[in-house]
Amino acid sequence: MLQTLWDGNHPRQAEYEALWDKYVPASGEADTRYGNVLRAYGRLIYDYYNNGFCNALDRGEITPFYSGFINDIHHFGYRMDDFRKWMVTQDYHDCDFDDKAAKIWNDIAEYILNGADRQDS
Repeated sequence: MLQTLWDGNHPRQAEYEALWDKYVPASGEADTRYGNVLRAYGRLIYDYYNNGFCNALDRGEITPFYSGFINDIHHFGYRMDDFRKWMVTQDYHDCDFDDKAAKIWNDIAEYILNGADRQDS
């Protein structure tokens, strides 16, 4: 299985955690766009791996609350169209916790981590 930030063993884990500590508050929205993008990624990956998207999907549709997180990442520049299509295929009782899912999460994470220099944009 691929290493992910969720598993805590990603090659860029320490960098991610340092950026999280710097930009994401303990609760609520961040003061910077970059902090909100990190927070959005964190909320999405948490709901996937902890809850099988049971909070993010309602009858096969992305809830408005989680759609906002997807939009934050999309507006940061990462095309989330394929993510949305994949997300609605996931079912609480039958999520694809496999290499394909890990690659999806890692691709988004790499884009976000590589955009750290754009944190205030």
